Amino acid sequence: MITPELKHIKLIVSNDDKRQVIRKLHSLGTVHITETSTDELDDDTSLQEARTVSDLLLSFKYLDRALEPRSPQSIDDLPPLQRTIDEAQTFLDAHLDDVKALHEDKQDLKGRLDDYDEQLSILDDLPEAVKDIENPILFIGEHEERNGVETVQSSQQTYQLITATGTRKARLTKELQDNLRRVDLSFVNTTITEAREELNDEKQRMAKTITEHETKLNDLTAKLSPKRDYLHTVLKAHYDELTLPNKFQANDDITVIEGYCEPNTVNDLTDNIPEATLYEATPDEAPTKLKQDGVNKSFRTVTSMYDTPRYGAFDPTGYISLFYPLFFGFMLADIGYGMLVLLTALLIETQTQTTTKQYTHILTVSGLSTILFGIAFGSFFGELIPATPLWVQPFEESYYLLKASLILGLIHMNIGWTTNLYQHITQRQPLFKTITNTLPLPIIEAGAILLYYQAYTTGITLLILATALLVKRDGIIGVLGTSDYLGTWFSYARLLALSLATTGIALAVNVIASMMYSIPIIGGITYTAFLIFGHTFNYAVNVLSSTINAARLHYVEFFDLFFQGGGTQFTPFKLP
Repeated sequence: MITPELKHIKLIVSNDDKRQVIRKLHSLGTVHITETSTDELDDDTSLQEARTVSDLLLSFKYLDRALEPRSPQSIDDLPPLQRTIDEAQTFLDAHLDDVKALHEDKQDLKGRLDDYDEQLSILDDLPEAVKDIENPILFIGEHEERNGVETVQSSQQTYQLITATGTRKARLTKELQDNLRRVDLSFVNTTITEAREELNDEKQRMAKTITEHETKLNDLTAKLSPKRDYLHTVLKAHYDELTLPNKFQANDDITVIEGYCEPNTVNDLTDNIPEATLYEATPDEAPTKLKQDGVNKSFRTVTSMYDTPRYGAFDPTGYISLFYPLFFGFMLADIGYGMLVLLTALLIETQTQTTTKQYTHILTVSGLSTILFGIAFGSFFGELIPATPLWVQPFEESYYLLKASLILGLIHMNIGWTTNLYQHITQRQPLFKTITNTLPLPIIEAGAILLYYQAYTTGITLLILATALLVKRDGIIGVLGTSDYLGTWFSYARLLALSLATTGIALAVNVIASMMYSIPIIGGITYTAFLIFGHTFNYAVNVLSSTINAARLHYVEFFDLFFQGGGTQFTPFKLP
């Protein structure tokens, strides 16, 4: 559908009423405010308050790193700024130092553990011959035989050991140092064996301390999070209000607040903000209002990863919600794997992070599609569990799958061409531009179909017409470019290829596992273990492949036919 209409508005307010109007805009939460000025805050009071709040926010962000990440909070109204600042400062004074001490000590210990691991890796490779020598001096590499120098060998390296004493020891050390790389054993004060024991003991002690710190930090998270999350949210809302005037045009007397809102909210602004004079202006580079309800809310993620549709352009999310799970299920196409996808969705749903929950619906629909295609192809972990195909057996009737893949591709591409035509019409593009930009390829397709069914005269006429339109639009390059769209169409054959790959690997896993079953004594164990490993591997690889390629068929093949990106998402200025 075409993205919804927005109203471009300007609010004229006196500088005395500016803060009050900002607060009301924040509470209403209906206006996407645009930047019309890049001037710094000229109100010394506001600037100082913004700096104070910014400093407090930095401290709260440190708490987010040291403790568990904060959970999003919703607030109905902002408390007074000064009260919030005082409350936040009191909270930080009471808890920040304790959290910082635990967190920094934990990070320091982790760094030292890494150092100990590196030192132990040096010691582990040393030859047994040197491990009971106190403070050995070792060099890596080959060297001519000399009195006072012994060549020793480990499993991976050749070393030179200084065995001399006194002044000869010092002289030989300097000589080898000029030619070979010395092993850094500065941390060894006794023998290698004793040093390794000391390092391992110290590692255990520090690991125990780290665990204790983490337990204390987790306890602090549970204790502090409700208050921390609330104060962080309120401070951020105040900071948004304090810095918002940076976007306004202003002089000594008045301020102009400019932005966009939905048509049905204009009267609310007039009724609730009598301090401002409202004007409607001609939309210019308007943001894009995207629907966030129903199916669109979940599949919006797929669209957003590519781009935001331009204002007045077509939002393809509805198409994605239909074709993405269809393509995904076609490529994965196994009852067992579909059940695993549903299980993955359930596990994500149980997580507290709302950022991951948006994927639950995508996975659920895709999992159901996978099960349906698995039933159609008769695949249940390959043929591990017998299932009669309701449509085709992929390897025995792959021609029908290829045909289905290409038909799906044609349907997908024709929807793209139709959308492009609709978009040109709704945007009131000139008639000839609409015809040359949208119709040549569908006309070529129609002509090719007619030729296939031996309607030669009409088919050739359509091909000539399409060629003339392409030449008029792009010259001869336009005609040559039609081969790109043939390649686009053939790209949909990946639906067949990946479906066969999933089924083929599943069948191979089952065959190899059955061969392992005949191993004496441990046959049952190896059979089960390989089945679990093999199907887990196949599931992980092909879920990833299906996810990527379902998105690719939209981003590369489909969107190129009509998508107009470069938009800015409509984001009203509102309380969290």
